[in-house]
Parts: sequence; C-alpha cells; structure tokens
Amino acid sequence: MRALYVDSGMLARSFPATLNVRTKLALCVLSSLSAIVLSAPEALGVLVVLSAAYALSTRNLRGILIGYLLVGAMLGMSVLFIVLLSLIWPVLSEVEMKTLVAPFLRIMLMLNVVFGLALTSRIQSVLTALKSLRLPGFIYIPAAVMIRFIPTFASDFKQIRQALKIRGYPVHPWALIRHPLRSVRVLFVPLVFRALRSADDLAMAAELKAVGGSGGFTRMRQESFGGRDWAVLGVCVAAVLGAVLLQLPHGFGSGMH
Repeated sequence: MRALYVDSGMLARSFPATLNVRTKLALCVLSSLSAIVLSAPEALGVLVVLSAAYALSTRNLRGILIGYLLVGAMLGMSVLFIVLLSLIWPVLSEVEMKTLVAPFLRIMLMLNVVFGLALTSRIQSVLTALKSLRLPGFIYIPAAVMIRFIPTFASDFKQIRQALKIRGYPVHPWALIRHPLRSVRVLFVPLVFRALRSADDLAMAAELKAVGGSGGFTRMRQESFGGRDWAVLGVCVAAVLGAVLLQLPHGFGSGMH
C-alpha cells in the first residue's frame, strides 16, 4: 500500500519514487540535523531551494502549493503580531528579520523532504526500512503513522471541501476569515472527527499487519541502492557542507534558538 493514493503512471514518472526509501529517510535525517545546526538565512536558503526542487519533482504541485501557502500565512501572521506588539513594547522593534525568517526556512526545509517521502513511498517499505535500523517500536511506529497520516488528512480535507461545495458553502480563504464561527462548525470540526477516525483506521491496519511484533516483515520485492541513490546522497552531503561553510561567518551558537 502506498503512502498516498496516486495514479500509478504519475508515480512512475516521479523522480523521488525511483529512489530507495532509505535514501529518502536519510535526506530527512540530514535535513533535520541541518535545521537544528544552521541559523543563517543564506545557509538555510540553499537547502530550501534544493529541497523545493526535490519536492516539486513529486508532481503533486497542488499539495505542495497548499503547504507553502500555509507556511507563508504563518510568516505573515508572525510579522503582523510583531509589528503590533512593537507598538506596545518598543524593544521588539529591534528584532532582526533574519531571526524571524530562520524558523520558517527550517519548516520549509522539513516540509519539502517529508513531502518527497510521504507522497512517493509505500508505507510497508517505510516500516521495513525503519525496523531494519533496529529502532524500538515506540519510535518507528509513530514515525510511519505520521508519514501515512499526511496524505490521509489531505484526502479527508478534499472530501469535506467537496461536500461543502455541494451544500453551497464557500470554502475560499476570505469566506473562512469573514465567518470564523461557521468555518469552525462546517470545516474544522468535521476535519477533527475525520482525523480521529483515520487514526483509528491506521491503528487497526497496523494491528492487522502485526506491526510492532517480534517477527520481521516479509518483503514482496527487494529494494537495493542504485547509482541514482548514491548520486542523490552525494549531492545532499555536498549541499549540507556548502551550507555549513555559509554558516561559519555567523557562528553556530544561535542554531538552537
């Protein structure tokens, strides 16, 4: 079962789908470590651009665009609240823009690599790769469920939006802002209940597949590293080293803030 219900032809043409799932997991690990260590917008920006090209190669442009818009909306709200608070507390006006932008660049970086994994990988392959690392069940099972939940939640949102359109409810952003109480009632409440139901379904599916048991998984087909995997890992390591060089003039003391 794939992590997302996609057309097989589109999946075959997707570049990340041709990579070994362990390669995509390695990209997620390297990106998360980079997001922790790096803080300079220049260093993070290089990785964000490369990861964006990687995410866009999944050919799921609509889902990625929605993710970008949500991150942009959060950034806009943060800037607005800082401006408003600076009128009350002038010391906040001294906050540098790079201090505000860096967290969102980290979010964009992780969003890109997780999309590349979640939208083009079979959940069974993800489980097998995580378990092969000898990780305890309380680590790899939640990780696999979170990856599987991303496309499930997107599918639930699409179904709810279509149902609202049929009933004549506008679902564009201005309507949600103009009628917040109605938006909570007709959109967000159904999303919460669908998310809870999806969580139950994923739990039952994991139990039926004996996930977390002592035995290993039986692989339907063997996956091995190829030249493309090594090339992608090489480019990723080179990009991280280049980002580290860009970070050196700024120091590494602020990476955790």
